[in-house]
Amino acid sequence: MTKLFLILGLLTAFSASASECIAHRGNSSVELENSLKAIRSAVEVGADGVEFDVYHSSDEVPFIWHDKKLKRLARNRPGFSCPLDTEVTLLKWQQIKNNCLLKNGDEIPSLKNILVYLEFKNIRRFIEFKDRPTHKTLKMIEKYNLQRPDLVSLISFKRRFLRPGHKLRKHSPWWKKVKFLNVNKFWQNPISKYGIDVHFISMPFSFISRLFGRNVGVWTINTKKLLKKAFKKKIKYITTNKPELCLELRSKN
Repeated sequence: MTKLFLILGLLTAFSASASECIAHRGNSSVELENSLKAIRSAVEVGADGVEFDVYHSSDEVPFIWHDKKLKRLARNRPGFSCPLDTEVTLLKWQQIKNNCLLKNGDEIPSLKNILVYLEFKNIRRFIEFKDRPTHKTLKMIEKYNLQRPDLVSLISFKRRFLRPGHKLRKHSPWWKKVKFLNVNKFWQNPISKYGIDVHFISMPFSFISRLFGRNVGVWTINTKKLLKKAFKKKIKYITTNKPELCLELRSKN
């Protein structure tokens, strides 16, 4: 009987629901990555989820940003000097907001800006922490996703950045419904308490983690060949710079 239950469990693990197309830093193939326009475009094309990165300023304001510095994607606000070569965690939010714009001319969005926009959208939010989130940041995420915790996934390359949110699961029914994914280039421990999000080169090993009931994501897949391979392997979350291509291929899969 024990063997029967084990076999049924394995079959359940492999009969996961359809793969989902997650827009990497928004629809970054048509709009500047991590901008409100990129995130809005991901919603408009019908992506299943949108991934975006979060750093905290020195005064602990969470904002949407990927790099350690501003220079790759930001420019001076007219009449002001943006501290392009300073690490963002050393800058106060007003220093960034008052002196800098994105290179497309838009404002650099705060996490609150994005959460407010997404609040009533039926799309998964993959929030990647580039540094340790504050309690205030976690409560903000809860506030603007109060009705749909199942749409929220917190992800990070550093497990220590996931722990503050994961600890809230002990006492909060809301947080128990939030997903946590540890991002890495290579395949990880399948019995970890976190799901995994790995580079596409590790995709052949994904079935091992699924056997243990873990959520599995793969990044960043942009070619038809690799997208089809991800569908075949029943990867749950496919992070891509080309969500429209992903959706098109899935419809034909």
